[in-house]
Amino acid sequence: MKISKEKSGFTLIEMLVAMSIFVVFVGILINSYTSILRAYTEANQYREVYVEARDIFETLSREIRDGMYDYNIVNPKGTDKRFLLVSKDGMYRTEICYDEGDSKLSLIKSDFKLDDTPQVCSTSSDKDVLNYNTRIADFKYYITPSFDPYDIDKGSFDNQFQPMITFYIEFQANEGSLMEDQSFALQTTITSRIYNQVYEKAS
Repeated sequence: MKISKEKSGFTLIEMLVAMSIFVVFVGILINSYTSILRAYTEANQYREVYVEARDIFETLSREIRDGMYDYNIVNPKGTDKRFLLVSKDGMYRTEICYDEGDSKLSLIKSDFKLDDTPQVCSTSSDKDVLNYNTRIADFKYYITPSFDPYDIDKGSFDNQFQPMITFYIEFQANEGSLMEDQSFALQTTITSRIYNQVYEKAS
């Protein structure tokens, strides 16, 4: 009786086909994992930008509700990149200003004095930057009414108009992030809670 010495095994073609299928399968897994990871990273970056944007709007809302828009210094048509508020006790001034070069929005508090021109935002070292994880691509605001409704001397006194400030801010993620080319804008209108002038308290 003869014993067969032939052994069964994979041919070279079968091994190549199996390896090709394995490589394709691994490639699909890697692409899927990369896509999921990218989507997760983008979602986190978007959440960070949105949370910071909401924090900025909450800060602006709080400052405006607790202060009075300073019609004496800032152009009320919104062409300036900063505006000023006077505290209801007439003791300090809050300056909110946008630096286009740095894409930063800053808040500066200082003592309030009549006829005192505040520091320019970009040259002041004593400022609280409101955005760190985001860039501000555009900043606009509009004041209604455009005249001071409590200025009796100019004959514009009308206590039916409570000053309202409308903000439009466009946010972007910082450079180098996956969302740096994307942006979104938020807009809100805030009404001041101060019902009369406070200049007299500072004089």
